[in-house]
Amino acid sequence: MPAILRKATLLCFYLLSFSCIRAQTCDCRKGEGHEDYVSLGSIGKGKHKITVCGLEREGAHNEEDSTFSDPSWRYHLHSALIVYDCKIGDTLFEQEMMMDSWMYNLSISANKDQIELTEMTFIDYLGAKSTYTPLPVATTRFSIRHGKAFVSKSEPAFTMPPFSQAVRDSARRFYNRLEDTLKVKLFAQWIDYNQYPSDLLLTAALLDMGRSRYLYRHLREYFDLDGAVSEDYEQGYLDHLLDNIKK
Repeated sequence: MPAILRKATLLCFYLLSFSCIRAQTCDCRKGEGHEDYVSLGSIGKGKHKITVCGLEREGAHNEEDSTFSDPSWRYHLHSALIVYDCKIGDTLFEQEMMMDSWMYNLSISANKDQIELTEMTFIDYLGAKSTYTPLPVATTRFSIRHGKAFVSKSEPAFTMPPFSQAVRDSARRFYNRLEDTLKVKLFAQWIDYNQYPSDLLLTAALLDMGRSRYLYRHLREYFDLDGAVSEDYEQGYLDHLLDNIKK
């Protein structure tokens, strides 16, 4: 085969391969680890679409169990998502499944012109887990403008929860207990922190009680966290909420 023909054949092969790769990005089931993904929403038409891919329903297989296990399953939230620009085969947003996904659930809404992705979180502000409802933290919007994908800046959406008096009192008692413990121990054992609801210090910090914000930011320096609490704790979570307070 002449050299120029070989080059032309290779070029066609590469172009065909590239076209296939681009086409695959709009098939939610393509790609490593995405076998169970489905389309959760899309905008645009023809060759230019933006598609959101993720798990259709996350959590327990038994719906009756899911209502007691994780409140996010009652609100159709997602902890793993990909947003594709189908025209150029680009990934506009991706969040993989995380152990601390209870902090970073995502809500999706789409109309013919725009996809809205809102980060949601759960904070026990009423003192009863059965009444947990998701709180918006930040919103990002995806649209198509002048033939190109447009991604907005993340907009703050968090408002301080209306903490019940019972939750406020519990948070203050817990914070005072921690301070009393640290008066006699430079570094406290896991039982001094982990035997209580882990979000009580977060509640105290949001309410700015004493030096609760400092303790939350430096929690590992003072307490030996056990496995479950250690997985749930994210040092920057408090500041992420405070930085996204809606004005």
